[in-house]
Amino acid sequence: MCPRSGVSQKGIFLAPQPHKLLYADTVYREAIAKKDPLLMAEAYYLYGKTYEATGDILLSNKWFYKSLKILEPRGDSRELSRLYLRLFTNAYTQGNYAECMRLTRLGMDMARRLKDYKNLCRAYGNMRSMHERDWSDKGKKPNLPGPRPDSGLYYLQKVVQIGHRTGDSAIIAGISRDLATYKWKSFRDTSHLFENFNVATDYYTLKKEDGELMVTKIDLAQILLDLNRPAAALAHLNEAQKIYDHNPFNVLWLLDRFQSAYSRYYRLTGNWKKAYEMNERAHQLQVSNYTADRDGAISRLGKEYEMEKKDILLKAKDTELALRNRALLAQQRFLVVSFALLIVMAGMSLVFYRLYKRNLLISRQNELLVKEQNHRVKNNLQAVSSLLSLQSSELSDPAALRAIEESRLRVETIGILHRKLYDGQQLAMVFVPDFLEELVTGVINTYGLREVSTDFLIDDIYLSPDQAAHLGLIVNELVTNACKYAFPGIPDPALRLQCNTYRKNNKRHFHLEIADNGPGIQGLYAEMQPVAPKKKVGEVTAAFRQALTMPSPGFGIKLIRMEAEQLYAQFTYYYDRGIVFIMDFPSDPVPNRL
Repeated sequence: MCPRSGVSQKGIFLAPQPHKLLYADTVYREAIAKKDPLLMAEAYYLYGKTYEATGDILLSNKWFYKSLKILEPRGDSRELSRLYLRLFTNAYTQGNYAECMRLTRLGMDMARRLKDYKNLCRAYGNMRSMHERDWSDKGKKPNLPGPRPDSGLYYLQKVVQIGHRTGDSAIIAGISRDLATYKWKSFRDTSHLFENFNVATDYYTLKKEDGELMVTKIDLAQILLDLNRPAAALAHLNEAQKIYDHNPFNVLWLLDRFQSAYSRYYRLTGNWKKAYEMNERAHQLQVSNYTADRDGAISRLGKEYEMEKKDILLKAKDTELALRNRALLAQQRFLVVSFALLIVMAGMSLVFYRLYKRNLLISRQNELLVKEQNHRVKNNLQAVSSLLSLQSSELSDPAALRAIEESRLRVETIGILHRKLYDGQQLAMVFVPDFLEELVTGVINTYGLREVSTDFLIDDIYLSPDQAAHLGLIVNELVTNACKYAFPGIPDPALRLQCNTYRKNNKRHFHLEIADNGPGIQGLYAEMQPVAPKKKVGEVTAAFRQALTMPSPGFGIKLIRMEAEQLYAQFTYYYDRGIVFIMDFPSDPVPNRL
């Protein structure tokens, strides 16, 4: 319903209607039981409506905004559009023009997006009320607009169009009454006046909608008083009074409408005694309203306390459940990491080798089976990587954290390899450019060095899974060392990776070159001295050569040597404005790329 003229916030609140309060309580309890936030938002909305009818705008808005906090983050919905348009009513009563316009626009635009014609009719009704009211207070507030009857009629006509287009009898009945009332108040237009009221009266009588029928009777009585027909007006007022007496209505603006209509009637008929009695009844109403407000304030405080207590209990239960789940997950992670690391890491190399050999001997059907196995291994590796990450979150020792992270990167290298096997166009073959680029990028991102400039010069090369695994572990260690020792503290870190093949003695060889622009060999071994500036590029000093042959101080360098031996590779380091690593090994013959 649109806001009714003549209602003002005077601190006089009626007691809430018991049946509406009971219904709101029922919805609230159901929302608590089901833990349904949307149902909770509906309960808050019903509380807001209930207290809006009492005239308590402050408490009404409090409930409406609790509903708004739930609905707004979820995006467009009919309930949210309805809530914006309901909040308009309280803003209108307070005379807040800017807030009225904002809320109506929000509700109108959302109703249009949702093609919700009922809320769209409510929005047009709100716009009618906006244009009907003198916001400027007869020119005392020049920054606000005065009444604009033609604009209000424009929005009423829009509701008429929706009613005829949809065939909704409720809209047609309501707009018939509102249009007749508006034309009389704004233009003193009596055309189709009583026909329109008859349409509304017949529909509301048929549907037994006593509330709307009562409003229709009061509106018609006001117009009859304007036409100086007090007897006819009294008949409609008495009919409206009977409806009010036989229904649980207790709405502030309705009482205000009755008081206004009866006062006009008695003044028009010159019955000053009755007019005096009406004044006394108005005074008694204010006294009773004050009492209801006092008692209502106490009950409202109790209601809010119970609501807050229930919310606290729910949050406590949710917190307890979350803590239990976290404890259970921590135990599961510990057990899974303990067994998975022992089993998966010990048998990983053997599994890869057998998978590769099997792909050379079995049929197309078995090749599909290998793909499925690769996919499962990839998932297991991802699980191991995730478990290592979770385990690292429980550690505080920097050395342990570094060891866990380096192990995770090695597992991630094998995981990338298997993903490429599964997603690739050739079965049991790895496309080197995609594999190495993803591997290098992943290591750099893990160390948070997104400013590193990378230059990939990789030919279109395929390798077997066995060779790709060894190659990937070597590249992983080299890039990890660069991220740890070369890049920190330099202004423009850069990494270059070059791969190509060449033929030697009628055999195909694979060439790898990785270079960084770090501080040099000092980053790896404190005992070594950098190449003197006068040396040519690529020339190795005696101290440098001796350092390359000495035992590696770290597991990473040992791993590089071990993997190079598996590839029957030859490799070397040299310094050229940074560490350059070069490796060559014989590669397997592979078919052309599909």
